[in-house]
Amino acid sequence: MADLSKFTPEERAFIASVPYRVAVWVANVDDNTGSKIDEREERKALEAAISNLAAKSAKIPFAATIMKSVEQNKSAWPAWEGKADEQTVLADTKNALTLCKDKMGGKAVSQYKQTIWKLAMVVAQAYGEHIDPDNEMHVDRFFQWIGSLSGGAKLGKNPENISKNEKIALNKLRAILKE
Repeated sequence: MADLSKFTPEERAFIASVPYRVAVWVANVDDNTGSKIDEREERKALEAAISNLAAKSAKIPFAATIMKSVEQNKSAWPAWEGKADEQTVLADTKNALTLCKDKMGGKAVSQYKQTIWKLAMVVAQAYGEHIDPDNEMHVDRFFQWIGSLSGGAKLGKNPENISKNEKIALNKLRAILKE
């Protein structure tokens, strides 16, 4: 696990909140169906991704430590969701990246960026849009895909199977993460 002692408790809480809030923002940009099923599937996918990334301490120690902090602060999630509007999330992402770079260096920032991007992608593809010909979320394939989250920091193109609003949100996020 990565040592976060360089951060104040407030800074640790802040950098833990950002990946979660980014994912919530992406989930909310496409709430045109109003489906409770959609919301449950997005939440389930987000929680699974957080747990998976938290378990990857050998491959991505900084990101895993942050995701463990996200898991441990589940009681704060409702408050974090209140700060998940686009303007706040994008500004806070930029500030968190700067904070991580200043205190931990480039490798940690790369892991942090990867984690933010992967969580956003998980939520964007969580329900009905994941490559799934019969429009059913197949758990076996989904968790295989979740298991691939520990790969290198890739900010590739958006998949074709997400909504226009999600593509716009991911493009805005990618611009911040590439700075």
